Amino acid sequence: MDYKIKIVELLKNCGFDINVDLITIPPNKKFGDFSCPMFSFAKELKKSPNQIAQDLCSKLSDSNFEKIVSEGPYLN
Repeated sequence: MDYKIKIVELLKNCGFDINVDLITIPPNKKFGDFSCPMFSFAKELKKSPNQIAQDLCSKLSDSNFEKIVSEGPYLN
């Protein structure tokens, strides 16, 4: 399974038009296997990237992922 594509699908289901290239592998494993910055959505949503990540974290769940967490302005 391509997990980056699965992440994009989850975010699109929440109304976020996101490019798979935004999904990265964090340099430190303590931040998880994948990371997605929320900076590009802040202006449109009129929220801080941190708040967007927190809001999404509470909405997202998928059995393909052990956990989905927000770390500052990143969804990991």
